[in-house]
Amino acid sequence: METVSSGTFSSGPFPPFIFLILALTAAVAAVRIAGAKRNRTRAAEISKVLEKGFQPVHKVYTNIGGVVGYHFSYQLQPPVRALEGTFTLFPRHALLYYPVARLLGREDELHFSLEMEVPVSGEARLIQAGHYRSGGADRVDDEMAREEVEVGGEPFILFYYNRGQAERLLKLLRLLPDAAVVRECAMYGAESLVYFQVNPQADALEGTLQTIATMLPEVLQSPYRSVPDGPGMLSGKEE
Repeated sequence: METVSSGTFSSGPFPPFIFLILALTAAVAAVRIAGAKRNRTRAAEISKVLEKGFQPVHKVYTNIGGVVGYHFSYQLQPPVRALEGTFTLFPRHALLYYPVARLLGREDELHFSLEMEVPVSGEARLIQAGHYRSGGADRVDDEMAREEVEVGGEPFILFYYNRGQAERLLKLLRLLPDAAVVRECAMYGAESLVYFQVNPQADALEGTLQTIATMLPEVLQSPYRSVPDGPGMLSGKEE
């Protein structure tokens, strides 16, 4: 009977692209783990600051896509009925999308609306000039009057139908420890809502939220000056 020798099998050296694939896979996994951990930490930090500022009596958080962010709903004490908001986080966990997100100007974002018991009449919006010009804000009605103002050295654009609410927005912004934390604030009388978009990475975030929580009801009920309608009704300088 013929004996067949098994011998040894030699596969030769791995092609270079195999090592590249393995290295990329390892890098993606490492970034995903580290980035997800960082985003979970940021989510905890943001929610802690929000709760400290608004002191909710009941709260609900709903996760958005794992480590992408959360929708949150707070029940508050009068004169504020409720707070609804969303924070979304930079995709620190996505290595391949990371450079694209940077090029698109993506960053951590925080939006919330306060439903008020005190009257909110008319409509006005105050938008950070750079944020507005970069297309970061929703479309503004062409019929709204427009003013360019400056608060705390930061340029803003003020849009309004109601001159009283326009003044109240400015008054609130001037009370904040750092106006630049606010990218947009708006008052919508039909829904009794006050909307904010703020920078959740700002050092003054905690003080900003606490000031909004404590001073907003007072500002809404404050009197405003009798001034002419239309552009020019507000000074671009701080009082």
